[in-house]
Amino acid sequence: MSSSILTPGNAKHLEQIRQFGEPGAGPTYRGQMLFCDNSANLLVSVEHGGAERLRWWALQDMTSAARTTLPLPRGVAAVVPPGGQVVLSVTVGGELQEWAASNGALLRSTKLELSVADMCLGSQGDTLLIADSGGRLLLWDVGHWRPVRELESVSARIHGCALSEDGTVAAAGTSVVQPDGASQARVMLWNTQTGRRYAVIPDEAFHIWDVSFAPSTRLLAAGTSVDRILLIDADRAAVVRTLEGPAPGAYRLDFSPDGLLLAVGTDNGGFCIVGVADGADLFSYSDCSDMHASPAVFTQDGRSVAWAEGSGQVGIWAVKR
Repeated sequence: MSSSILTPGNAKHLEQIRQFGEPGAGPTYRGQMLFCDNSANLLVSVEHGGAERLRWWALQDMTSAARTTLPLPRGVAAVVPPGGQVVLSVTVGGELQEWAASNGALLRSTKLELSVADMCLGSQGDTLLIADSGGRLLLWDVGHWRPVRELESVSARIHGCALSEDGTVAAAGTSVVQPDGASQARVMLWNTQTGRRYAVIPDEAFHIWDVSFAPSTRLLAAGTSVDRILLIDADRAAVVRTLEGPAPGAYRLDFSPDGLLLAVGTDNGGFCIVGVADGADLFSYSDCSDMHASPAVFTQDGRSVAWAEGSGQVGIWAVKR
């Protein structure tokens, strides 16, 4: 089935064209973290709650069955370095693992002294940024399988992290407990070459759930726990615009390959597509279940969006030609 490249002009016509996986999420299912790579066209899922599985599919496969399914208790996230030969995963307890994409064989594993909240892959595929929920960030060399450096720690709870395309800036969405016990949202920025934090950008929300850099720019999107998405110039460490986000909060963010669209996984079982230029709400969908939250991620060809459903399946959404 052919589909069009997604644009601000046609995103309102998104429809589900297929599903991966089988229905049957357990009562403790809380959603999935998803990653689409740009080489082997793999779609990778880490299931939170429920069966707690690591799974991946090839987008070109006609079957809905996963190529590989592995148990991953307390899994956080997984990514695929360029070439599509391996899948990297990490758990809450800091177990960093490398799996063969061809057959799911465990190639190597390392125990990090971290309580992991999030992990992202640099655009060159050679560096991981791993965030500890207690305020630590670690840069990891994928090829040499060793730490590069730990960034300056902060007194904050980290929820999401991101690396700029050139790898020189690290960003984190955080919340900081105030003297009265309330939390305040803050975006924090680090120079990865020196490891020093160079900016703190506060917001009136309780949390910044996620951060994401636009392709080929230093424009950073930050999703708050209210109906607001911040667009930040990371060089000037300044909010340049604010977009209207979903009312329950922007749980996870992902830019389209051309940077014109932002896919927003909401905090209550849904996702939406927002136009970056004007903040237009172009498309939204919910399965009416507030017991799970998952990101919506663009495939690297810009033609479809993947989103994990309350059923435990992963839906693929596109605009048919």
